[in-house]
Amino acid sequence: MPINRRKFILKLLKASAGTAFLGGASVRLQGGTNNLSPKIKLTRKTAREQIEEVPAVDKLEVAMVKKIGHPGKLFDVSNKRQKTSVEFLQGPVSSRLLRAELHTHPIYAANEDRVYAASTYTNMFSTVDLKSFIKSLSTHENLRFSHVVPIDENGKVVGYISLMASKKLRQELKSNPKKVEELIKIIESIENLPKYKKYIALLVFLRNIEKYGFKIRGTSMSGRKLNAAYLIKR
Repeated sequence: MPINRRKFILKLLKASAGTAFLGGASVRLQGGTNNLSPKIKLTRKTAREQIEEVPAVDKLEVAMVKKIGHPGKLFDVSNKRQKTSVEFLQGPVSSRLLRAELHTHPIYAANEDRVYAASTYTNMFSTVDLKSFIKSLSTHENLRFSHVVPIDENGKVVGYISLMASKKLRQELKSNPKKVEELIKIIESIENLPKYKKYIALLVFLRNIEKYGFKIRGTSMSGRKLNAAYLIKR
C-alpha cells in the first residue's frame, strides 16, 4: 500500500500546530491538505536573540558582524572584551564578505551614575567607534553599516544606533587616502578635548554627520527614541 508522503512527514515532525525544533530553528509545514509537497520553513533567531544570548553581555562589550551570503546570521568576532571596549578579530571574515559590523555598549557596566549612563554618552557612537568604522570602510569593499547596540543591566537590547555610509563616501574612502585622513583628523580634534567639551563636540558632529556622507538612524526596543545621536526615554 503506497505511503502518503505528507502524512509521513507530518508524523515525523509531530508537534503542536505542526511545529518542531531542529537545533533551535523552527520548522513549520505550509500548504493545504491537497499539497503533496509541503514547504518547510526554517526560522532563524533574531539579531536581538543572538546578541542577548552572548555570555556576560550586560557587563562586557561584544563585537559581531554580518557576512554576505548568510542572511540573518551574526558572527561573534569578539577579542579582548572589556566594559568599555572590544576588538574585532579580522581573520574570520574576508574583506569581500563583510556587510555590517556591530558592537554593544553595556550602558551601566562602567558607570556608577545611572542617570548619566542611561541617557547619553554610553548610548552613542564614540570617537573610537567612528575612527574604526572609517578605517574599515577604506579596506572592506562591501561594508556599508555599523551599529552600536546599548544593553541594559538585565542584558537586554535597548535599541540600535546605525550608521550607513553612502556609495559615494565608500568609493572615496577606498580610492583616496587623503579623505580617510581628513575625517580621522576631524574626529581626533574632538577626541583631544576635555571630557564635557568632547561630549558636546561629538554630539554636534553626529547631528551633522550627513554632510560627511553618512546617515544615522535609531531603532528602539524599549520605549525609547532617537534624539539626534542617542536613544533616550520617551
